[in-house]
Amino acid sequence: GDFHSGTVMKSVNRAVVNQVLVKLTSGEKVNLNVFEPTTVLAVNDAIIFRGQIKIISRPSSIIDFSWKEYWRTHGVYHNCAINSKSVIVVDQELGVLESYKIDFKDFISANVNDRLAGLILALTVGDKTSLTKDLKEEFRITGLSHLLAISGLHIGLIYFSLVFALKKLIQVKYKWLISVLILVLLSVYWLLCESSSSIDRAMIMVFILEGANLLRRKYQPLNALFFAGFISLVINPLCYLQVGFQLSYFAVYCLIQFGLPILRTLPVMNGVLKYFVELIIISC
Repeated sequence: GDFHSGTVMKSVNRAVVNQVLVKLTSGEKVNLNVFEPTTVLAVNDAIIFRGQIKIISRPSSIIDFSWKEYWRTHGVYHNCAINSKSVIVVDQELGVLESYKIDFKDFISANVNDRLAGLILALTVGDKTSLTKDLKEEFRITGLSHLLAISGLHIGLIYFSLVFALKKLIQVKYKWLISVLILVLLSVYWLLCESSSSIDRAMIMVFILEGANLLRRKYQPLNALFFAGFISLVINPLCYLQVGFQLSYFAVYCLIQFGLPILRTLPVMNGVLKYFVELIIISC
């Protein structure tokens, strides 16, 4: 095969094969599968590899999963399979964001044992690379693997916690400051997390909510949901083909259309509790 050079955009390291998303110097994205890995490839690693880049083919049967369609939604049309001897890291240029991610990961790992560190990183920022094999198996057996995936519900819980804490610390007359601090803190968390349709949607809706508060406008959750979808489609026009995108938006649409009206017909409950329940419905 020919020699190719590029930069690692995303890396999922496993014992048998590393799945690496590489952006070539030509600008093209390639799904690189490194078998029998001996070197861990990290984001922003500059690499040179030798192999035959092929167009991702369609499945032989219409009932089989189509990796071609899956990768197409991520702007990837080619893949390449090599062994670890066919790739070398020539440079590593960590960006500011990646440096903060590594510092956060090192901080957690230095203060707790490996098992707990992997669990904390998975539950907080969606980084499952440090999860031990036995812990993954325990979550799979108990049917709780979904708890390891960061979702809009996490954003909702963090948002509610920030609102509650900042209102206790800052006087009510400085509402604009509360909104600004919430947006800044959530933005930092957003950047640290592994991106997903659910997180992106929830964050955009929170931005709209706080923007409405700053401008003293009424927040319309359904309008916010459609606007979040519009922004996501502008960034990635093919994201609507992703199952995660479809389920996230459809579920929240149903909750807004049917869940909130039902909630409002219930007997009046504590204001804080009602606000919390509505927030969860909108964010999950």
